[in-house]
Amino acid sequence: MVTKVTRDVFDGSVRPITTIDIDGGTIDGAVIGGVSPAAATVTTLTATSATLTAVTSGNATISGGSINGTLIGNSSPSTGTFSTMNSSNAVISGGTINSTVIGNTTPAAGTFTTMTATNAVITGGTINGAVIGGVTPAAGTFTNLTGTNAAITGGNINGTIIGNSSAAAGTFTNLTATGTVSLAFRGALVIQTSPQSIANGVGVGTMVSWSSAVYDTSSFWSAGAPTRLTIPANVNRVRLGSRVVFASNSTNNRTIRLFKNNSIDFVGRTADGDAAADNIQPQFISPILVVTPGDYFEVRAEQDSGGALNTNPMDATNSRMWFSIEVIN
Repeated sequence: MVTKVTRDVFDGSVRPITTIDIDGGTIDGAVIGGVSPAAATVTTLTATSATLTAVTSGNATISGGSINGTLIGNSSPSTGTFSTMNSSNAVISGGTINSTVIGNTTPAAGTFTTMTATNAVITGGTINGAVIGGVTPAAGTFTNLTGTNAAITGGNINGTIIGNSSAAAGTFTNLTATGTVSLAFRGALVIQTSPQSIANGVGVGTMVSWSSAVYDTSSFWSAGAPTRLTIPANVNRVRLGSRVVFASNSTNNRTIRLFKNNSIDFVGRTADGDAAADNIQPQFISPILVVTPGDYFEVRAEQDSGGALNTNPMDATNSRMWFSIEVIN
C-alpha cells in the first residue's frame, strides 16, 4: 500500500489522505464518499441495501434496496428485466410489452392508436368511434348490438328476430323461411255510394268513379283521381277485382272491363258481361298481374240500352259496387 499524508508525523490523530491506491483486501463498515461523493468504477457491486444517486458500470448487479429518483437508461437505453415494476406516472415511448397483463389488479383507462391481439377478452367498458374488423373481419358474438347506421354486407344473421321491439322497413332480394312468415297485408277496397250515369253505346262506356275507400294501406286510391287504383313503390304483382250493378232495364247488354293505363290491351285482360235483366251485376277477379310503380287500373262500365243508364250502388252502408286490389309479391 502506498499512501500520502499531509504531514510526516503520526501522533495518533486522524489525517486526511488525498490519494489512495487499494489493490486488495476489504473495506468493512465504512461509508465511501459520505461527505463529498465522487465517481466509482466497479466490475461487480453487491449491496444488501443500496442507495445510488448515479452509477456507471459495464456489468452491475443490484440485488436489493431501492433506486430512487433516477432515470434508468436515460442516455443509452437497453434491455431491462423486472419481476415487478410499479410507477405512479410511467411513460413508455417505444419498444414492446410482451406476455404481460396490463391493469390486471386495478384496471384503468388505456389509449391506443392500434391494438392488435390474437385473443382479446374485453369484459367491460365501451368501444367508441372504432371500426371492428375494418381490415380483416372475423366472427363477433354480442348480446346486444345497437347501431344508428349499420351496414351488414355479408355473412348470416341466425336465430335473431329483426325489428322485434320497433319494426321498420326491410328490403331483401331473397327472403327464405322454413317456418311461417307473416307479411303485412297491402291493398285497397273502394266503393261507390251514389248512382253514376253510364253512356249508351257498344264499346263506348264510362269509367266508374269510386266514392270512398273502405281500406287503403298504401294510397292506391285518391279522391283527386277517383276512377283509378295506382301502383305505389315496391309493388310488382297484384290481383284486382270489381263488381258493378246497373239500374233495371231489359234492353240489350251490360259489360265491365278492366283497363290498365287507359288501355284494354295487356296480358291478363279481364271483363264480364251479360244480357240485360233486372239489376244486372257483372263482376270479375283478375289473374295475378305484373305491374310497375305508376301503373294505374280502372273499370269501364258499358251498356247499350238505347240511352244513358245509371249504376245502382244502393248506399254507403250496403254498397253493392266495389273495386279492389291486393298486393301479391
